[in-house]
Amino acid sequence: MHPIEGGEFLIQYTEDVAPALEHNKALQSAGHDGWTSKDKELRHAAHIPASVMMKWQLEEGIIVGNPEHQKRVDAKLNSSEWKHLRAAEFRI
Repeated sequence: MHPIEGGEFLIQYTEDVAPALEHNKALQSAGHDGWTSKDKELRHAAHIPASVMMKWQLEEGIIVGNPEHQKRVDAKLNSSEWKHLRAAEFRI
C-alpha cells in the first residue's frame, strides 16, 4: 500500500500471468478440446488469472462467476483480444 494525499491509500496488485498463459497456449497447440472426462459432462474452457478478473471488475463491472455476467465473460473469452485465456479453440 502506498499513502496518497488526504490520508487515503493506494493498493497495488501484481501477478505473474505468464505461467497460466503458457499453459493455455500449450493446451491450444496440443489440440485440447476442453473435455475433462469421457462422458463429456465438464469442459475446461479457460483459465482467467485473478488480475484479469480484477481488471474486468474494476474497469467494466464484469464479475467472473456471477451468472448475470456470464454472457459478457463468454464474449470476452470468444474475442481475439482475450483468446490467450482459453484452454481450447472452441467458442464458448
